[in-house]
Amino acid sequence: MRNYPLYICALFCLASMLFFPCYSYTKSRKTLRLPKVILKPSFGLDNAVETAYQNRSSLAARKHRIRVAKNNALAQLSGYLPQAHVRTVLTKSVQSVFPPSQTQIDFSQLLLNFAGPIGEYLIARQDTHIAEIGELLEQDLIRFQVESGFLDFWNITHKEKTIALLEQAAEKQFQKAHNQDRVGLLSITQWHDEKALFAEDMSTVLSYEDERNRKQAIFEHAIEQTLLPPLHTQSTLNFLSDALEDAAIHSVDYYQVQAMQHRKELGIKDQEIIQEEYRKDFFERSYLPSVSLFTTINNGQISTFIDGQNAIKTFWQVGFSVDWDFDGLGNAHRASAADAAVTAKMMEKYDVINTINLEVQTTFYERQELRKQLDAAKVRLEESESTYRLQKKQYEIGDISAVALAAAEQAWEQAQFDFQDLKVKTVIKERELQFRCGYPDNDYINNGNLKSRLGY
Repeated sequence: MRNYPLYICALFCLASMLFFPCYSYTKSRKTLRLPKVILKPSFGLDNAVETAYQNRSSLAARKHRIRVAKNNALAQLSGYLPQAHVRTVLTKSVQSVFPPSQTQIDFSQLLLNFAGPIGEYLIARQDTHIAEIGELLEQDLIRFQVESGFLDFWNITHKEKTIALLEQAAEKQFQKAHNQDRVGLLSITQWHDEKALFAEDMSTVLSYEDERNRKQAIFEHAIEQTLLPPLHTQSTLNFLSDALEDAAIHSVDYYQVQAMQHRKELGIKDQEIIQEEYRKDFFERSYLPSVSLFTTINNGQISTFIDGQNAIKTFWQVGFSVDWDFDGLGNAHRASAADAAVTAKMMEKYDVINTINLEVQTTFYERQELRKQLDAAKVRLEESESTYRLQKKQYEIGDISAVALAAAEQAWEQAQFDFQDLKVKTVIKERELQFRCGYPDNDYINNGNLKSRLGY
């Protein structure tokens, strides 16, 4: 019995060894669990265009304008719906000649009007067509803004390595020049030239971040969304290659024909011409009569005196009415004005055609200039690569210094970026040419029924 506390302590220690390590291990497995990593998908050019179509407020405004135009057009047809008019008059007469209340209900139905609701509807319907083509025009503008903004921003993000090598090479070259100046190996003019070159290189390095932020802001504005996922590289490279291949196929005449077929501005002018023709017909038909069916129910109307008393009766009337209005020569002058407006719209369309042809030609020849510059840049890139590899071998055998090798590496990296930069500019100009042609490859337009419905 005297050893009983020892037995209790021994049991307690055994339980601690068996239980607490297991508990601690279980707890440690819970606390050391790694956080779940969510990988963001890369952001390609197609994703950017779709995002812009969903987010851009200007495109949403165009859709609401279509709704406005459709409702305004439908409102013009209400004239062919039954019309009702109810009129109640409460009176009080000294001699009680008038009844205390009179109610008149008029129903009318327009049967035929040569310059009525149908004519007004046809005129207003053209505003709907113009608004629908305006939406497609806005889509083209947004698409070009997204494409150019995406490629510009993607290009500047791939300049980081070039900027880093430029900074390293500039610092090494400046340090070398500084050491040479200290021992009197450089003249004053050479030393000032080295300082100016270093300041210029560092200005490029320090301004890179501002340039990158500026192009990112332009791209984010184009899609109206803060850029979160990284830009997809491989799909962008494929897009650049495909665009350059397409740029070498067609002549300027081909693009002019495409522009005449797909530019939305021409479709808008066609609808405006049709609208003025409808307006002209409307005013010319205003001199023709209109036919209506009407019904009148009147309760409380004064009738006759019978035996010295008022005879208050309710009567019902049905009839046809023919209205023929003549306002002098007002509608004739309005028809002449509409005819002149048709001619004016046609002249405006010809002016738009000339402007489009000039835009296509200018963009085409600018793209051709960039393609020739790209060919020359490719030759310079190959030459720069050969120089770098040669100097790398010379450095390995000790013929040149590390400073010279760093300068050669930076020159080669700069040549690679210059080639890519020129490639991106060429592709942007190619996409601008497609924009000037109305984006003939836009599946959203070609697969829809808007073109067939508008005859566009």
